[in-house]
Amino acid sequence: MSWSHEYQYEMGFMVNNIPIPDPSEYSGSISDLDTSAERDANGLLHRTRVATKHPLKMVYKALDWEMIMHICSLMKDESFQFTYPDPRTGELTTATCYVGNRDWNAKWYTAEGTRLGNLNFSGIEY
Repeated sequence: MSWSHEYQYEMGFMVNNIPIPDPSEYSGSISDLDTSAERDANGLLHRTRVATKHPLKMVYKALDWEMIMHICSLMKDESFQFTYPDPRTGELTTATCYVGNRDWNAKWYTAEGTRLGNLNFSGIEY
């Protein structure tokens, strides 16, 4: 598959071991999952944390339409392996994820007639 755009692949993002371009920006968070959490009469929190997850938000700007379709097709299954540079460790991390909303828009056409657009999605760890 060839695209008219030149993309960077230096950061190591992959879906099911297939490289995807470096995003324009990405962000994440650290989320604790609890089965229960409540405070007692003294205000002390009693919680049962069962997992810590790391959802990621990916933002792509000015992708050609074929690349938008390619990235979306890689995340069509219920779950997938998502590899990303983890700022907590400084290394690549692979997690089993599902994809949240995939927001896209066709933004403009280039002088060569190539449709460019933006793509945003979240990789949410199982």
